[in-house]
Amino acid sequence: MYEGVAKVPDAASNRSIRLGGLLIAGGVLGGLLLLAPVGAQASFVALTGEASSCTGNICKLFLNEAKDVTIGGTGNVGHNNTGPLVTIDTTGATDISGATIKPVKGGTLTDLVFTPANDLLFGDFTFTGQLMNTGDISITVTDQTGTVLSPITFTNVSGTGQFDRIGVISQGGESIKSVAVSSDGFTSFDHVEFSPVPVPPAIALFGSGLVGLVFLSRHRRTRSRLRANLSDQLE
Repeated sequence: MYEGVAKVPDAASNRSIRLGGLLIAGGVLGGLLLLAPVGAQASFVALTGEASSCTGNICKLFLNEAKDVTIGGTGNVGHNNTGPLVTIDTTGATDISGATIKPVKGGTLTDLVFTPANDLLFGDFTFTGQLMNTGDISITVTDQTGTVLSPITFTNVSGTGQFDRIGVISQGGESIKSVAVSSDGFTSFDHVEFSPVPVPPAIALFGSGLVGLVFLSRHRRTRSRLRANLSDQLE
């Protein structure tokens, strides 16, 4: 038999409770953000002058070679012939080889449309290339709901040499159903990349709340077992 009063250590316990509370608070905030009304314009923004954010070839569009095709072509993201399929539609006949789409000799390439087979996979789209002359490039995204968004236009893109990587990125977790690119004329369209849909901050916060609930539930069970063991010792 033991005399005196035994206490469960409080310092570590209180820190655990505070941590669990913070995680749950983040989850509540994330839930409120998810329930908040969403505007009609999805949050795709322009990306320019930056190197690829992907490592290796996981985002690279591997083009399936085709010569003098009038209806565009196809490619696979991440792995040649086995990755997620993307269909390419173009104006005029094109030659597709390696990482490059070009107009046939004497032809014109002004418009391209890229359509992933799965419209929930990709949130970012970037590319490089070369224009016939200095001019504008417009990118128009159709999101996963079928909404055609306002074009994003890059002005005065140099026609001397290959221009820097440009494109659009999703900030709110939207995905690309299709993306159209237009200019007065491309001499080449190169190194297309599609990146996975980013996890929106609201969903990440909501997930932290679920983790917090699990954490506190386990913490309470541990405290209950400790109290039960101490009670048995005091009897």
